[in-house]
Amino acid sequence: MAQTLQMEIPNFGNSILECLNEQRLQGLYCDVSVVVKGHAFKAHRAVLAASSSYFRDLFNSTPPPRGRGLAKPLPHGVNMGL
Repeated sequence: MAQTLQMEIPNFGNSILECLNEQRLQGLYCDVSVVVKGHAFKAHRAVLAASSSYFRDLFNSTPPPRGRGLAKPLPHGVNMGL
């Protein structure tokens, strides 16, 4: 019978988010850019999809971008929190 090991890591969620943000700021593992008023913000598709139903639906409804990718204006009321 297989044993299960359970660990508790304090502040795990916050640590993961901080690490993902550091990676984003360094441009590491970013797989999408969001352009706002001519400024491009590198991002992780998984983070955008997990935090926004708009992006989750957008990424699920379009094929993976090739070349320059998908350009689509954000609807009024979508707040990026950048």
